[in-house]
Amino acid sequence: MRQKRLFNRKFGGWSLILVAMFLLSACSRPEHFLKDPAYRRLVHRQFQKRAELARGRQQELFSVLKGLNLAEREALEFLYAFMPLSDLANLDGQYFLEQVRTAFQARQYFSWGRDIPDDIFRHFVLPYRVNNENPDRARQVFFEELKDRIKGLDMYRAALEVNHWCHEKVTYRSTDERTSAPLATVKTAFGRCGEET
Repeated sequence: MRQKRLFNRKFGGWSLILVAMFLLSACSRPEHFLKDPAYRRLVHRQFQKRAELARGRQQELFSVLKGLNLAEREALEFLYAFMPLSDLANLDGQYFLEQVRTAFQARQYFSWGRDIPDDIFRHFVLPYRVNNENPDRARQVFFEELKDRIKGLDMYRAALEVNHWCHEKVTYRSTDERTSAPLATVKTAFGRCGEET
C-alpha cells in the first residue's frame, strides 16, 4: 500500500501533466485550408505536376513554402496548381505568398470574412487575377485603401461601398482586347465593364 501511494505521488502528477499536454496539443492542431482530404490530394497532385513543369525555377517559386503554416502552404499549392503557366515562368513565389497572406488578412479583418464559404473564398477571393490582365499588387494597395471605409459594414453594404469606390476611380471607356490590370485601370481612370468592378 505504501509503495502504491509513493508511486501515485511520484508519477500521478506527471500523468496529469502528460494528459493535459496531450489535450492541449490536440486542440492546437493546425487547420487545413483544403478541408476535404480527397480534394487536398487532388490539389497536391496537380501542384506536383506544375512543380515538375517549373523545375528550372524551383528556388524562385517554391523556396517560400519552407516555414509556412499549413493553411498558407495549402493555399499556395492551390494557386500553383491552377495558375496560368505563364505566371509560373514570369512571377516569383514571394509575389504569390503576398497574395495569399493579404487574402487571409482580409478574411480575418472583416467580420463577415469568416462567413464566406471555403469554396467561394478559394475560387473567387484567393486568386490574384480573374482574366488575362497583368498581375499587380492591387490587392495590397486596395485593401489598405478600402479597409477603413468598409470596416463595420455587413457584406452587402461593403460590396456596395466597394462598387461606389470603383465608380469614383474609373469611368467606362472601351479599351483594347486585353483586360487592364487593376492598378493600371485606376491610374488611367478608364476601363471596360469588368474593369470598373
